[in-house]
Amino acid sequence: MTIVPFLYRMGFEFFKMGEASAIAYILFLFLFLLTYLNLKFVTRRNQ
Repeated sequence: MTIVPFLYRMGFEFFKMGEASAIAYILFLFLFLLTYLNLKFVTRRNQ
């Protein structure tokens, strides 16, 4: 199971909102870091 369905199940099927929000914060930080690194390397290549 991937992270997004797991997040949904934790929050809305098992009603563990605290754990679901913690997973969502970790997912957000991970995606933010990947986006930042991607933009940093793409703009460096175009210069």
